[in-house]
Amino acid sequence: MNSCRQLLISLAVILAVGEGKAAMPRENRLTLNAEVASATGGLSGAHALLYIGGQLVDSTSVEDGGFTLDLPAGTEAVLEVRMPGHVTKRVVLETAGLTRTQHFTCDILLFPGASRAERAGRITCDPATGALMVLREDDTIGRAATPVAAP
Repeated sequence: MNSCRQLLISLAVILAVGEGKAAMPRENRLTLNAEVASATGGLSGAHALLYIGGQLVDSTSVEDGGFTLDLPAGTEAVLEVRMPGHVTKRVVLETAGLTRTQHFTCDILLFPGASRAERAGRITCDPATGALMVLREDDTIGRAATPVAAP
């Protein structure tokens, strides 16, 4: 009976100490929801690649038409969306200066073409306000494409 009492007291102390610890602040993140379409119809073989520091850190199929990714504040990444027989779209994602968690949706439209990549734009944060900014590459978006990203 005495050992059971000691166990209950120990458990109560552990729970009390755990409750007294300061909670870790939530990390600010950018959640990007991308919807992908092809000017030719289907998305057979389409996939997205995420690079940080030049290293591939994640990849996913986009044959179902989209994907979601989360980036922590302070990250610079390059997102590439590829599909056989289509021009690769490349978007730079910068989260330095992100002051709160934000959600963003972008549309990526793939066009038939030779094996090459086009820089479609940059999604970054305004250093003064932390608000998201979309910088488009007019030379790659102006040709038969809708904006790659809509704020």
